Amino acid sequence: MSKSTSGIPIEVLQRLYERERNARKEAEHFLEERSIALYNSNQELRALAEELESRVQARTAELEEQRNRALTTASALSKIEKRFADVASLVGEYLWEVDETFHFTWLSKHVELILGYRVDELLGGGIFNLLSSEDAKELFLVFEDAIASQNPFTGVTFSVRSKFGDDVWLRISGAPNFDSDGVFCGILGACLDVTEEQQSKRQSQKLVIALQHASEAIMITDSLGIISYANDAFHKVFERDADGAFTEDNWQSFFPDDEVERILLMLSRLPQQGCVYQGESTGLRGGGGHFPAYLNISQLPSGDMLW
Repeated sequence: MSKSTSGIPIEVLQRLYERERNARKEAEHFLEERSIALYNSNQELRALAEELESRVQARTAELEEQRNRALTTASALSKIEKRFADVASLVGEYLWEVDETFHFTWLSKHVELILGYRVDELLGGGIFNLLSSEDAKELFLVFEDAIASQNPFTGVTFSVRSKFGDDVWLRISGAPNFDSDGVFCGILGACLDVTEEQQSKRQSQKLVIALQHASEAIMITDSLGIISYANDAFHKVFERDADGAFTEDNWQSFFPDDEVERILLMLSRLPQQGCVYQGESTGLRGGGGHFPAYLNISQLPSGDMLW
């Protein structure tokens, strides 16, 4: 066996060399595999990062679009709400909204003109605070019925004391609101100022009472000449039953034929005479007898005739 200069056999040195070379190759192969694996992982991570970034950008753009749509919708709703409130104010209405405890959460500005209260003075307060105790109980029952039936209510009229102490008559309408689970969450409504209408009704009632107790015979006829009202004195003067059964009869039944023709001619000229006629006439009693009468005929704003 030959030996090297170091005294180690050449065969041994060759084996050591081969072993070291194989180990180096294995190490290089391992490092190459690990490098490739790391490279591939890095590429996958980079692709994943790019995908995530793309998703984030897309989601950000989507959220931004939704935000813009929401802002546009909110702006449109605000304009519609304002327009609706403006239209409501033109007809003497103010709009309101209460929560599930019947406290104001929103009112249109027109409430200030009708009741004198600023919006901020009413927000958070109870809607029943504006009513008398009896009216508050009645309105509460109206609310209860609407909530139970889940239907709107209309035409409920109450008197409200304004900030200045005046009685303001309001016709209240509204509709209950429910969430997606069907839970009651408030009422949206409107109040129409009908003070003049109520005052007119009261004056009309007083007028009817006055007419009923007047000593003169008084009747009211519509545009067709049908009697819609006659007082007690009318029954007595024309000697008709006092049960009012002749209402819905024509006025012509209470005058002789020739007098009817004369009155018809006079009525055809009435608009040219300032809607008022005064003059002598002849009436027809229930038994057929004639009697002298003095007519005073005028046209009411409604178009009916007052005799």
